[in-house]
Amino acid sequence: MSSLISQVEKLKGRDNYGSWKVEMRAALRIEKLWTDVVEMKTKDEKGVLKQVDPEKDEAALARITLCVDKSLHSHIRTADSAFMAWNSLAKAFDDSGLLRRVMLLQDLSSCRLVDFESPSAYCDKLITTAQKLNDLNFVVSDEWLGSLLLAGLPLDYRPMIMGLENSGVNITADLVKCRILQDVLTTSTNNESALFVKKGNKKKIKCFKCNLYGHYANKCGASAQGNESVSKPDRGDRERKQRPKGGDRRTFLTAVSTSSNSWYLDSGSSCHITNTEGHLLDAKSSDVTTIATADNNNMLVNKQGRVELKVEANGNIFDIDVTDTLYVPGATANLLSVSKIVKNGNKVVFSKQGARVYDKNGILFATADIENSIYRLNVVPTQSSFLAAASTDLWHHRLGHLNQKGIEYLKDNASGITGDTKMSKICEICIRGKHARSPFRNSTKRADEILGLIHSDLCCMETASIGGARYMLTCLDDYSRYVHVYTLKEKSQVAGKLKEFCALVENQTGQRIKLFRSDGGTEFCNSLLDSFFKSKGIVHQKSTRYTPQSNGRAERVQRTLVEKGRSMLADAGLSKVYWNFAVLAAAYLQNRSPARVLDGKTPFELWTGQKPDLSNLRVFGCEAWVQVPKQRRKKWDEKSEKLIFIGYPEDYKAYRFIHPRTKDLVVSRDVVFMEGSGSSEVEDGIESLPTEVPVSLPVPAATESQEDPETSQVKQETQQNKEDDPTLVPLPGCSDDEEDFLGWDDSVIPDDDDGGSSLRRSERVPKPRTFPDYVTYYTQGTFDADEPLTYEQAVESPDAASWNLAMEDEFSSLKKNETFSVVELPAGKKTLSTRWVYRIKGHEGGSRKFKARLVVRGCSQAPGRDYHETFSPVVRYASLRYLFSLAAEKDLNVSHHDVCTAFLYGHLEEEIYVTPPPNLLSDKGKVWRLHRAVYGLKQAGRCFYEKISSVLESFGLSRSRSDPCVFVHSGLDGKLTILAIWVDDVVLFTNDSQMEERVKKGLKEHFEMKDLGDIKKFLGMNITRDRAAHALWIDQSD
Repeated sequence: MSSLISQVEKLKGRDNYGSWKVEMRAALRIEKLWTDVVEMKTKDEKGVLKQVDPEKDEAALARITLCVDKSLHSHIRTADSAFMAWNSLAKAFDDSGLLRRVMLLQDLSSCRLVDFESPSAYCDKLITTAQKLNDLNFVVSDEWLGSLLLAGLPLDYRPMIMGLENSGVNITADLVKCRILQDVLTTSTNNESALFVKKGNKKKIKCFKCNLYGHYANKCGASAQGNESVSKPDRGDRERKQRPKGGDRRTFLTAVSTSSNSWYLDSGSSCHITNTEGHLLDAKSSDVTTIATADNNNMLVNKQGRVELKVEANGNIFDIDVTDTLYVPGATANLLSVSKIVKNGNKVVFSKQGARVYDKNGILFATADIENSIYRLNVVPTQSSFLAAASTDLWHHRLGHLNQKGIEYLKDNASGITGDTKMSKICEICIRGKHARSPFRNSTKRADEILGLIHSDLCCMETASIGGARYMLTCLDDYSRYVHVYTLKEKSQVAGKLKEFCALVENQTGQRIKLFRSDGGTEFCNSLLDSFFKSKGIVHQKSTRYTPQSNGRAERVQRTLVEKGRSMLADAGLSKVYWNFAVLAAAYLQNRSPARVLDGKTPFELWTGQKPDLSNLRVFGCEAWVQVPKQRRKKWDEKSEKLIFIGYPEDYKAYRFIHPRTKDLVVSRDVVFMEGSGSSEVEDGIESLPTEVPVSLPVPAATESQEDPETSQVKQETQQNKEDDPTLVPLPGCSDDEEDFLGWDDSVIPDDDDGGSSLRRSERVPKPRTFPDYVTYYTQGTFDADEPLTYEQAVESPDAASWNLAMEDEFSSLKKNETFSVVELPAGKKTLSTRWVYRIKGHEGGSRKFKARLVVRGCSQAPGRDYHETFSPVVRYASLRYLFSLAAEKDLNVSHHDVCTAFLYGHLEEEIYVTPPPNLLSDKGKVWRLHRAVYGLKQAGRCFYEKISSVLESFGLSRSRSDPCVFVHSGLDGKLTILAIWVDDVVLFTNDSQMEERVKKGLKEHFEMKDLGDIKKFLGMNITRDRAAHALWIDQSD
């Protein structure tokens, strides 16, 4: 026990209180006296604080007293417990006020290396000051501290700072301290290490023998004795002592560091040294690992070997072999040790004019000139020296501005590159050609109160939900991290939802929203919200354009909700149309989950002031038996029905469920959950339905009075701002958000237009596209109740004969196009299942056409095995609206065409086997191998698109860069032909009769086409025209 107490420095006052507190607390913890005695935080099983053990309390009080200086005992003399003594000392000496912080910050920012005796003292001072600020809860990050260490260095350290900047490593205090202590900058006049000691100002060092500054007495030249005929260090030393300290030597050191081919005679060095690895021949590991410098620092030795030099003396060239040369990367110059030269029997003579080196026979073989008071050997450049010089910036240029790491790799894995590969300066060409964006650091600041700052963002989903929602709007409170989520059908609903959100949260919390931060999209920046924010006194902050990282917290919370929702859907085995329920449930759970930034508390606790009750949580997507109210059932009906659990409604104290077939939403508290069984049985019922839900087409109103003023205004501003954006391409009215959910990924479809920028082909495996299985087409528009969902329903319906005829026509088309062949299933292969999809198409005059499609259940296809790339050949709604308005304005002919069995024209590259439906199964045990694309395959749409796009481009039509399903041809005299594709429906807009005939004839040559005449109905829309008035109307009335 006594040994622990003796190791704790006694408390002497405010200056050492911070370090004393840390050491004392550690000692008490080792002796088990901290938590339950001093902090008094130990609780029993009921959560009540335990009584302190009197013996432990006395022991802790005694130890604290012994570790306090006698002069400070007055602060704890009246303390009856360790708890009181600790708090008394904290009140007296724990100065964490503003003045203390300001003083420490001033010390931190004013430190300069020149004010300290050594670099080590300079680094220790800054690090200690930063630790004191951290103890006062003022966080000094490691990167900031490292930057401050660099900021206090003199100009001599600029090459080192540039090297750190170019290295790409993260700046830390330990890294900078290590580089400072290893670097070689000196103003010392010490002859023993004048060329490679890197240190700061030595003006404070005084010799008591000669009374001059810059060296110690044991290094004083006044006491040196030697042979003046060979070397006269005393005279040179006296000359240097009379010069101003640091002037010439600093200049010399800077000059030396710029040349790797200069060699200097150093009478203070005990060994030969080179700072360029390329100089070494027969390199090997060195027996010497470090060498000492005059400032008592060590420098690393990497290798040793021999160096071949060509030197000049009296016009003659001599080859000399310098053996046992050490490679020291940190040295600022190449040094030849005078002592080692003399030891081999040679003789070195120094004079005012220079130095001369004689061999054993008295023959002069080397000379040195004085350069900045130092003797530089006259060396003749060789090829190896040129290679060494080229190993820095020149190799960077030779290799096409390759980065430094790449050059270092080639040095070890290729031949011809020698020497140091560290670049000496920043390459401006690289900046101009490769300048990358600066990283966005996570903000550590947090609002001080609830509603102090709200982060909001709108996320577009690729799939419409069951209710037709396409967007997710999130509003995150910065202080509590509590998130509100709204699912929307259109962007124009954002303004109304934000007003609803503001009224709700301000009423719930009693606080007012101060700041509202968004990405600056037009859904947030419009006159409606601007006037609303001004009336509420809310400051609207927008992130910088094209930098979504500036609104990082809103982006991250959306990513968290989507990832959590995706995981819950996958766990439940539910399709993507349930995404809206998944994100709402994810938000409910996220608000009740602990967060590290909240010190382990939950957003719900900070938002409401109450701890969350999690007893009501159930597994999302599990089966549940929900009681049917007696008003909805008869006497002998079952009292419960099996539904799917999909979340927690905010406005009910109950659970939310969905019926697997009718899609009816049910809210009930009378329920029995089957959490362990999953939802596979219920999902089987869902699987018989299309995987996508019909999405109603947003139709422009005929008159302004038919549309809500708020919605109309927001839509108008959104479209206007988008059209003003110079980044848009040919088709106006097509927003980036519509691009996200209408099934086209510009990284998948290449752009062959030479006139524009080509789109890259993605190297990643694409995600399933917006319209999986390509069955969604048959569910667009109004759903007909007479359409059967299964084969059994079709053959048992009143229209069984019509459906049988439709299935025979489909099967005939499959055989006619040689779509499949009947084979045995190869070993190791799997089959995909098939099913029938039935559709009734209405035509003008009330006639109906029965269509049956054999589709493959593509949901079981594996990416990389069954398919590689996907694409949905569907024109965007925005493009259609624009084309219809263009047709009205320019009086274009608009004709409708149908491609019979469109997907069968696409050839398959993959080996795919399917199980035919029961009514087409002829040979038992046999399967179909597909040769052409069939509806339902992931790649079917892409195969057909590649076929029809190549045909259209052969007619002279060019694919639009803004919508790949729109093809355009511009002729002379204002002639225009535009063709839009929606799966197997083709709409032709033209005022060029010759081009129209050419396109129609060409399509019939490649496909089986049906000309449906002037367009009347399309995708559930009725199209009416008045060509004389240049007007066109669209409606969805029956």
